Amino acid sequence: MRKLIFLFCILTNSLNAQFTDMNWAFGDSCGIKFSTTGIDSIYRTSVNARGTCASISDSAGNLLFYCSSSDPIEYLLGGLGSYKLGIIHNKNNIKMENGDKLKTSGWYKEMTILPWPDSTTKFMVLLSGITPTTNPGLRYAKVDLSYNNGLGKVTDKNIDIDTGQIADGPMAIRHANGRDWWVIYRKWGYVNNSFHRFLFTPNGITSLQVQQIGPSLDASNYQITFNRVGDKMMAYSNYGNLDLYDFDRCTGLLSNRKVIHQYFVSILPEWTLWDGAFSPNGRYFYATTYETPAYLYQFDLNAFPLINGKMTIDTSSFPPYAASALKLAPDGKIYRSTAWYDGLNWNYPYPDTTYNIVNTHLSVINSPDSLGLACDYQPYSLYLNGTRTYYGLPNNPDYTLGAVIGSPCDTLSVGIKEVVPKGNMYVYYETSSQKIIINANGLLGKKGKLIVYDLTGRVISIVDLNTISNEFRYEIPLEGLATGLYLISLETLSEKLVKRIVKN
Repeated sequence: MRKLIFLFCILTNSLNAQFTDMNWAFGDSCGIKFSTTGIDSIYRTSVNARGTCASISDSAGNLLFYCSSSDPIEYLLGGLGSYKLGIIHNKNNIKMENGDKLKTSGWYKEMTILPWPDSTTKFMVLLSGITPTTNPGLRYAKVDLSYNNGLGKVTDKNIDIDTGQIADGPMAIRHANGRDWWVIYRKWGYVNNSFHRFLFTPNGITSLQVQQIGPSLDASNYQITFNRVGDKMMAYSNYGNLDLYDFDRCTGLLSNRKVIHQYFVSILPEWTLWDGAFSPNGRYFYATTYETPAYLYQFDLNAFPLINGKMTIDTSSFPPYAASALKLAPDGKIYRSTAWYDGLNWNYPYPDTTYNIVNTHLSVINSPDSLGLACDYQPYSLYLNGTRTYYGLPNNPDYTLGAVIGSPCDTLSVGIKEVVPKGNMYVYYETSSQKIIINANGLLGKKGKLIVYDLTGRVISIVDLNTISNEFRYEIPLEGLATGLYLISLETLSEKLVKRIVKN
């Protein structure tokens, strides 16, 4: 049974690896293509949204499709009542067939894209309605990329999940089985301390569940963010509360609340929390505020008490009310998006003449795993090639997060037929060069993939192998990665070989 569970984890992680966060589409026509080491290109898209956007890519980093709210043409024609319909664009930056009139509100983090479990072509697009007058509730649309030669089609849309006003930013995280998805969100319009959740499986959505934990508040702007491993969740709002929870990827339950800062009614500018992101190693949490002046904080989660780990990284009064999004990118850096606001005129959509350093650049935290100012925060340092930012970055989950190996809730291995390899693979770690050395022989398949996972099931490296000789040899550098256990999977068209190595 242990062998079957281990095998299924590898099979599941291979499926997960088909999707990544390598492309971001956001703001006014901005697109960024990432690699694991940096930015490959900055290009134009058809998105034009002040906050809500999401995108998904394949394992090679190719954009599949993206979505956003707030079509500015509808907004200008109809006023405030019209910027409530979301839109989905295909990889060619053209509206996907049936991909319009998605019921949402046009604020922040109201849409996200989830691969349909056990499918390589089908997806769920979550849709949130925040305000009481613009489509309140939680819904979803179905996308199928098997239509239109891979450009896709929305086969169904505006399917109800939950009613009432949904707080900004429903967040998705992989179930510990590596296949399904938990979706966690808050509701507002009344004072409550309820976290809502549902599980997304190959059969669709399970029954909605509610957990009451943490402070009771009217969560008009209430955000949640997971760390990379998925076992910690930060919850925060513009009322000043900042809470760290343990998260169980098996049950979807929160526990062990640690209060960093208490919620209060009288808001101080320095605690109007807006957005946040964990550092790659999970030790640090970064948060922004939106009043004047606007702050960028770093919290050291190893501090005791936790509030003692707070450090101000940046303070700015220009532009006023500089709400800004934070997001950890595939290259291990955290990016910050700020919209231009002159303090007088509403800025969405921007006039054609409004271009400046604020809305044509992203700020970057280059070394987010480093303490204090060593994190190397560089304001407005990434030029976006003439495209512009608003208040949002893509609300993309971590598509590469795999199964928790040996998880007690993994019941998916029942009935899985084991792949019996014919070849042999030998793997060892060379300490001096910090490389994995792979030698294999007698393989049946002549093409395949070489995949490296860490112990959490996260994909570290994928190498496409177009030619595999009978005496196969390959080297993979591990320089810069943490010490610990890694899994190496050599997958051909006919077999799968898996080995473990320990990096010292």
